[in-house]
Amino acid sequence: MKKEYGIQDYFNLILKRKGIIAISAFSFLLAASIYTFTRPPVYVSSSVFMLESRDIGFGERGIMIIQQTRPLSYYSAVMRSRVFRNRTMRELLREDSAHSNINWDRRELSTLLSKNLSLTTGEYSDFIRLNAEANDPHLAFRVASVATEVLKVRCQEIDREESRNAIDFIENQKQAAKDSLIIADQSLEEFRENSDVALTSVDGGLMQELTKLEKKLTEIQTQKQLAQANLEAFKRRIDGMRIKVRGGSPQLPDTQSATVAQITNEISRLETQKEELIREFGNEFPFVVKRLDERIEEKRAVMYDALIQPSTEIDETIPAGEGRIFENVQQRKIAEELKVLTLENEERYYSQLIENFRKKHPRMMKQAVELMRLTRAKSVAENLYNFLLTRGEETKIQVATGTGGIRIIDHPVLPTEPVPINKVRNLLMGLLFGLGFGVGLAYFREYADNSINDQEDVTSFLGLPLMGIIPSLSPKSNFQKKLLSVFHNQKNNKQKGRQDHVNSNSFHQNLISNRQSKDPIVESYRSLRSNLQFADMDHPIRTMLISSPNPSDGKTITTANLGIVFALLGKNVIIVDTDLRKPKQHKVFNIDKSPGVTEYLVEDLPLEDIIHQTDIGNLKIIPCGKSPPNPAEILASQKMEALLREIERRADIVLCDSPPLAAVTDPMLLATRLDGIILVVKHRVTNKQIASNIVDQLKKANVNIIGVIMNQTLLTRGNGYYQYYSKYH
Repeated sequence: MKKEYGIQDYFNLILKRKGIIAISAFSFLLAASIYTFTRPPVYVSSSVFMLESRDIGFGERGIMIIQQTRPLSYYSAVMRSRVFRNRTMRELLREDSAHSNINWDRRELSTLLSKNLSLTTGEYSDFIRLNAEANDPHLAFRVASVATEVLKVRCQEIDREESRNAIDFIENQKQAAKDSLIIADQSLEEFRENSDVALTSVDGGLMQELTKLEKKLTEIQTQKQLAQANLEAFKRRIDGMRIKVRGGSPQLPDTQSATVAQITNEISRLETQKEELIREFGNEFPFVVKRLDERIEEKRAVMYDALIQPSTEIDETIPAGEGRIFENVQQRKIAEELKVLTLENEERYYSQLIENFRKKHPRMMKQAVELMRLTRAKSVAENLYNFLLTRGEETKIQVATGTGGIRIIDHPVLPTEPVPINKVRNLLMGLLFGLGFGVGLAYFREYADNSINDQEDVTSFLGLPLMGIIPSLSPKSNFQKKLLSVFHNQKNNKQKGRQDHVNSNSFHQNLISNRQSKDPIVESYRSLRSNLQFADMDHPIRTMLISSPNPSDGKTITTANLGIVFALLGKNVIIVDTDLRKPKQHKVFNIDKSPGVTEYLVEDLPLEDIIHQTDIGNLKIIPCGKSPPNPAEILASQKMEALLREIERRADIVLCDSPPLAAVTDPMLLATRLDGIILVVKHRVTNKQIASNIVDQLKKANVNIIGVIMNQTLLTRGNGYYQYYSKYH
């Protein structure tokens, strides 16, 4: 379970991992310095375009009334297209071959066009800037110049393609209108040839009234035809935009819904009331007519909202500019649909008036009514044809004179100075990024670290008391190492004169007897001694097994120094080296390996022959002796238990050095025969999970675990009370 960190814990963690943070900050700062001071100069040449409005739909009178500038994303997509890049590349290479002093690499040009050619907007959204970056000012200028011309030509070509589609649509509509006009004209001529009816000769004023109704109906039908043409143009525009909206395709309004149908019927009823009121009373009740107009407009607004509401949700993946264009076109299409519905209502109304007129005046000749119908059909077809003819010519002119939606305002110029580099900012950003990355890496390593780091790991995770914290025993300076090495070499040569004793100096120099009394390491062992003395006041601990989870946790030196610190207190101490596999206590105290424990157990040597006196008064040691082939069986024998009882009778403190618990089961055999076991863990090395498993095994074997010693703790500001003693080290 990970502990919760406080402010002081975070601060200590930064101090603890300051090496990682410093290396990270230095690395990023070095990279930023290399980039800043070795980066070649960069030159930028730019051109400025003005975005022009484009017509995107038909208006009421045959004019394109909706104008919208294309978004920046459209022109960026054109620049990223393969056609634009290939054409620009060809123009640049043609420039290369035309001037012998120009020699541009094709790969360099390809990289420049894909990465160093960009479009940006300025303070005003109707202006865009084309920027070309290169290490050569002439290259930047040429790329900007060629790209500007190619972009303009390419946009004109795209506009021509779109306009040609519009021309094809108009031509198809015009041909259909022309065919309708021919048919209507032929029908009217045939009727006139076969009939002698004249409009003024039938029932006097009744025909004039019928003529007015027919004329009004003709105007309405003409407007409906134009509105339908507009509506068709808007639908084609929406399909051509290819914008993905929710649902996978443009979400069109439902013009046949019950709500829309109800509102349409209400508008038709109000318009009928208005027309009947005007026909019957004229202008005698203008306020009533005005009120009806207001109600009709209110109903139209309600219908518009009902139509537009389902179509306003645009997918978030649509670019902002394209989304606005789509929304405008969609709203205009809905407005045209509303207009068509209104005109259809008016058409039905006047058609009904004409039908009622015919029923009211049955004497009127059928030929006269047919003449009026044919005249109206010809007029509608003629008006529509003239509109399409005019619009087609206007579109052709627009194709010939179109600018592609952009107009060049400022042409590129040859740059004279490179883009300035903010060196201070780059270095500062590199340092900040390095510090941030280093702190993040430090926290990650701390989170992923599964080793024993502090007292909480011992008490909370292992559930054991921390008996002592031992700082690192390594001498601080090379001078100290050399001095101690010379001292011990002379001493060992005088005692034994053997080469193997010289090799044992690395163990012997770590004894606390070679350090000053105020050394923090000496103080740590004194504190450990006191904690062991007060661990159990009712049953003082006299025999202890010293072991560790791993071979390199430092149990051997800890056992030796613990024996020394007890001996300095006046206690009779005997250290027994029960590590029969890889013994080291004889190397620590520079004594012979034999005779020892195995000689006593196997060869029945007297106890006095295997006890060796050390340089420390009151401290004796029993080495392991010869390495036996069956160490586990020897340690589990009754003679071993008898040896321990005899040693306990002769000494005040008995310390047994044993193999690591994670490697063999030898310590388990001895731990049950002693007062308890002390676990030595190495700071930031011993794995917590391995140590926890060993503790569980010891508890299952009913072994008394006295506590834990955290060994080789670094003397830094984050390690408890040892910061007080660090000034002596």
